[in-house]
Amino acid sequence: QTQTTAPTSTPGSYQEATLYYGKTGYELYPAVLKKDVPVRMTVDLVTVQGCLRSVEIPDLGVSKTIVEGDNVIEFIPTKTGEFTIKCAMNMGYGKFRVE
Repeated sequence: QTQTTAPTSTPGSYQEATLYYGKTGYELYPAVLKKDVPVRMTVDLVTVQGCLRSVEIPDLGVSKTIVEGDNVIEFIPTKTGEFTIKCAMNMGYGKFRVE
């Protein structure tokens, strides 16, 4: 008698988000994330160029320089509120919420 078990990883256990750079600065879609749920943020390499690829979210301890072939930032938002996303040179800014 064989017994099958369900996979331990839950599909959709990450919240997927995409980071763009537009007319108003960094834009995260969706702009509202859930607290304590891991985020897999894909950075759009077409609109995020130059120093803007050194992405920081200071209040959440996130800092990563994006390169071709490694354009995903993973983190867990452990606090609620509005957070600033910026580049390391303080040239680009954006905001998003965690609820």
